Amino acid sequence: MRISNEGTVKITYCSSHYGHEPSLATANLSEKEYLLILDKLQRHTSDKDVLNEIHDEYEDKKSRMYYVDQDDIKNVRTKFSNLIETWRRWNKSHDIQGKITHTTVRSY
Repeated sequence: MRISNEGTVKITYCSSHYGHEPSLATANLSEKEYLLILDKLQRHTSDKDVLNEIHDEYEDKKSRMYYVDQDDIKNVRTKFSNLIETWRRWNKSHDIQGKITHTTVRSY
């Protein structure tokens, strides 16, 4: 809270954490986490498949990925929908299904 010389008050707060301690489950996804989800969305057609794979891989409750839910998947899909569709069309036109052994997500 700040009070100016003119008597106005400025208060900065986080409305999503009022009344309780901050929670990892409600924290924003990092850039790396976005990219990990995006990588999975490029390989799966179903959001449920993506979510199941994430829950199989991340069992540590200290990881934000442990708390990824359907809304997180939807948000990443919405944010990167053009990229995901472009990737899928390119894969289909180049017939590379089954030729990729693994993918690496890098953040620059």
